[in-house]
Amino acid sequence: YLNQGGVAKSFVGWRQANLRSALAPAAAASGSNVALLATDQKGHVHYTWWQLGQGAQPSQDLGSARTTDTTPAAALVNDYMFVVAKGRDNKLYLNQGTLGKPFVGWQPMKFEAALPPGAASADTTVVVVATDKSGHVFYNWWKLGEAGHGWTPVGNAMSTKLAPSAALVGNYVFIAITGDD
Repeated sequence: YLNQGGVAKSFVGWRQANLRSALAPAAAASGSNVALLATDQKGHVHYTWWQLGQGAQPSQDLGSARTTDTTPAAALVNDYMFVVAKGRDNKLYLNQGTLGKPFVGWQPMKFEAALPPGAASADTTVVVVATDKSGHVFYNWWKLGEAGHGWTPVGNAMSTKLAPSAALVGNYVFIAITGDD
């Protein structure tokens, strides 16, 4: 289900989205574009999208070659979406493409994750956060059209057993976790 409205204004009311999900949904926005993602019971990731003020487009399957049992993370840069999912083999995979067009397919990100990833975008920069098997947090980032810069640890003094989240303001990254302490 989806509800929407202006900040400090009335919401329109809950409406059924044209996606069915076995897990919590994911969402991303950039400019006037909004995307909603869902993972079906077989572990396939689907998405729908729309421009503010318009109706949702038909849902699209991001490819059955890779399945997940966790909620994916998504980041939008204008109309280009990056989707990161933890495969059933506990490795992170990236799929990307222009909204409404075929995506490139699931590509390995060379990271073994214990939990679902988080993602954020600002301007043309994308950040992905993930935890390794020991619960330590790492991040990777890139600008639209570039490759990732590699996984960088976010200190090793903290660890978590829950999925991390991220926000990006310009080039300043905020990473939130629930610590083990």
